[in-house]
Amino acid sequence: MNIYGRQENTLLMFALVCAISVFVFPALIGFIAFVCLYVCFVANYWRLEWFQASNELRKACLSLVPLGFSGWVLWSPDPSPLWATGWVQCGVTTVVFVLVLAWQAFQCRALLKTPVLTQMIFAECDLRERWTYVSFILLCAIGEELLFRGVLYRLLSHHWGAFLLLSSLMFYFWHALMPWARRTYQRCDYVKQAMLALSSSSLLVMTDSIYPSLALHLAYNLGVCLPFFIYIYSRNTHYADSISGS
Repeated sequence: MNIYGRQENTLLMFALVCAISVFVFPALIGFIAFVCLYVCFVANYWRLEWFQASNELRKACLSLVPLGFSGWVLWSPDPSPLWATGWVQCGVTTVVFVLVLAWQAFQCRALLKTPVLTQMIFAECDLRERWTYVSFILLCAIGEELLFRGVLYRLLSHHWGAFLLLSSLMFYFWHALMPWARRTYQRCDYVKQAMLALSSSSLLVMTDSIYPSLALHLAYNLGVCLPFFIYIYSRNTHYADSISGS
C-alpha cells in the first residue's frame, strides 16, 4: 500500500471514530469532534489529490459523517440545550452547502465564456425532452420534501432526533444508490447530497415549517439545471447576434 492509500485509510478511520464518538458522548465534546472533523473533511476533500473518484464506497462513508450529529441528538438524555447547538449545526451545514453550490456555479460560469462548448454539450439533445427533464427535477423536489420531510416529520414529530437521522439517511441513500449515480456522480455530488439531506431536515426541525427546506431543495435542483439554462441563454444570444449581423 502506498503512502496515499495510508492517508486515505487514516482519514476514513478518523471520520468513523469521530462519528461514533458523537453517538457515545452526548456532551460538548461530541459537538467539538463533529466540527473539527467537518473542517478537516472539507479541507482535505478539495486539496488532497489521492481522493480519486473511483472509490464510491469511501466517498459515501466520508459524506455520511455529518449525519453523526443526529445520533448525538438522538441519544442525548437532555435535549433542551441541543436547540442552541442545533442552530449552530444547521447554520454551519447550510453555509458549507451553499459554498459548495457557489463553487459549482463558479465552474458553470466558464460555460458563459465558451458558447461553443455549451453547443457541443447539448448538440444532440431534444429541447422538448430536456425541458421535460428540467420540469421533472423541479417537481421531484416537492415530492421528495413531502415524503422525506413532511410525512416522516409527522410520524416522528415527538422524536425529532430520530427524524433527523432517519430522514437524512433515507434521502441520502435514495440519491446515492440510484443506478445513474455511479456513472454520473462526481466527488462533490456525494457531499452535496449529504449536505442537502441534513440541511433540509435541520431547517424543518428548527423552523417547524416545510417551506424553508422546500426552498433550499428547489434552489439546489435549479443549480443542477444551471448548465442547461446557460445553454439556452447562449443559444438565444447566438441567434440574436446572427440576426443582427445579417
